[in-house]
Amino acid sequence: MKTYTYYFADGTKSAVEVEDDLYEELIYLDKAEKSNNRSNTRRHISLDSLMKLNKEPSVSDEYFIGGMFGDIADDRLRSALSELSEKQKELLYDVVILRIPQTEIAERDNTSLTAVNNRFRRIIKKLQYFLM
Repeated sequence: MKTYTYYFADGTKSAVEVEDDLYEELIYLDKAEKSNNRSNTRRHISLDSLMKLNKEPSVSDEYFIGGMFGDIADDRLRSALSELSEKQKELLYDVVILRIPQTEIAERDNTSLTAVNNRFRRIIKKLQYFLM
């Protein structure tokens, strides 16, 4: 029998006598939890920690039209959109408005993800050209 110390969420702790095999399993689980917490906090910042610091998380959406083209008058945007083919408009609508992942579009159209990605990039470049 070994003594295992359990730490409660409120900061209190309790020592418990457990069998050797259970003790080894508990130590393994503690190490796994510690490792998981360390690797996650190293790469990510929790929303709770940002809220405690009174900071708003930054939100960026690569498919947000306003973010792509800034403050553009509707008539200029409509004019630029009229320069697109029907297939280009459909792809733009699927990605930006319906938010269908490009992988799903590639599967649906029986084409590669690279082809869909390239088509979408050409659409964005074409819109940017007509909006300048």
